[in-house]
Amino acid sequence: MKQSGFPHCSKSLTGSKLALTLIAALSLLCGCAGIPKEQLNAYVSSVGEAKQAGQTMLADWRSARAESDRRKAASEAILPGPIPMVRPPSAPGNGGLLSAEDTRVLAWEAIAEYTAVLARLNAGESVDEVKQTTGRLFGLATSIAGSVFPGADTLGPILQELAGRIEQARTAAEFKKAVHKGAPIVTRIIAEVLLKDVNSHYTLRASLANEDLAHIEIENLSKEDARTKKARIMDEAKAFSDALDAYAALLSKTKLSLEALEKALDQPIDFAAEANRLLELSFSLKQHWAAYENARKEARN
Repeated sequence: MKQSGFPHCSKSLTGSKLALTLIAALSLLCGCAGIPKEQLNAYVSSVGEAKQAGQTMLADWRSARAESDRRKAASEAILPGPIPMVRPPSAPGNGGLLSAEDTRVLAWEAIAEYTAVLARLNAGESVDEVKQTTGRLFGLATSIAGSVFPGADTLGPILQELAGRIEQARTAAEFKKAVHKGAPIVTRIIAEVLLKDVNSHYTLRASLANEDLAHIEIENLSKEDARTKKARIMDEAKAFSDALDAYAALLSKTKLSLEALEKALDQPIDFAAEANRLLELSFSLKQHWAAYENARKEARN
């Protein structure tokens, strides 16, 4: 961006020139000049790529939790027959409750939707034109509110507060105000929920891998086969850890980019560079994830 401040006014300026200078300054303050639309659109697209990569990680978290639950149930179940004597709990999803994984997917949706709202406001669209996107944020907050899942007490209120802040951004002139009030809330979703989940995800997969390693000891395998199988499981665990590192880096960069977006109208930044960096990290995560999936296939052979 070429604009880095306001033009200096000299004493030789005529009244009309001074008036034009003041109008230009006010247009910057109200956000009409704002961030170049092309740059912000590229940034919105890069956040979408980050969201897709993040949701891939959440899908594996869901899978790991399900596998852990299955193994726990198999080791603890002592029933007189195939039909349980006590009625099992209702199937997941009944009663409108969301799983922990579902809410994290919605959290990524909220991040992407919020970014889209900012882009459209920056483009000068009216409240009616952004109403559908804003309504989506309210829908996300409503879906999560009251659900029972790890972190519900943190994520639900954060999303509700975010929706309320965005609802206040009724015109393009309030773009700067919306950024300052909304961006810190979105970064809390990343810092207080998604980044903390990385450790939980790692622990789940590490526990499953350690169980698999222990099981090799009781299998009827030759020493060479046992050694090969253990090595493959260790390779799988290492590849998964690398993928989580890439995911954490992507989350951290998304958080930093949103913080930069908050300051963009005061201190213009290169959003093309921000978008490129997010895309690079998303691509890195995809590469690490592909390596993990390959290692996992090898470990299961």
